[in-house]
Amino acid sequence: MVQGIKVVSSRIDADSIDELRNIADRLRDNLDSGIGVLGAIIENKVNFICVVTDDLIKDKGLKAGNIVKEVAAVVGGTGGGKSHQALAGGKDTVKLQEALDKVAAVVEKLIA
Repeated sequence: MVQGIKVVSSRIDADSIDELRNIADRLRDNLDSGIGVLGAIIENKVNFICVVTDDLIKDKGLKAGNIVKEVAAVVGGTGGGKSHQALAGGKDTVKLQEALDKVAAVVEKLIA
């Protein structure tokens, strides 16, 4: 939890970007209110997906693209997308967990 907002960040196993998207869609549906960032190594590259529920987009101005862009910077990558869902990638697979550990701090910074 970050300032009362549910934040989920986790490494998952996914074979493709489509599978990563499908898992993220299910996460967003189950969150009710919150932010989720999932990371996976697909074809020797780090891939992230971020989802934000509609209430947080409207009430807090949070955008998935802004969150995932900062998380991906840890692994030497970038990304972006829509307010409710965004993708990012990077090359430094060793730093995947470090990037996921940064999610709460990124959300806290963006709320302020």
